[in-house]
Amino acid sequence: MIGLEDAPFTYEYQQHFKILPSIHDWNTSNERIKDGVKVPDDFVYSSDNNPDWMEPDTLADWIDSNHSSLANPK
Repeated sequence: MIGLEDAPFTYEYQQHFKILPSIHDWNTSNERIKDGVKVPDDFVYSSDNNPDWMEPDTLADWIDSNHSSLANPK
């Protein structure tokens, strides 16, 4: 979940988003941003606008294949 208040500090990457805090100017640090693309200032990422959904069978398979690492985190 990325709320409207976080959009000015949010960058999009191929597989994830990164919210960089403004403390120490992290949100403008090229070292931290790397190849991220700044999202629009009115950007919101929430359950109702998420374009990626797993079908129930796909989710069940994912849970089965990751159960041991989820049950026993390092």
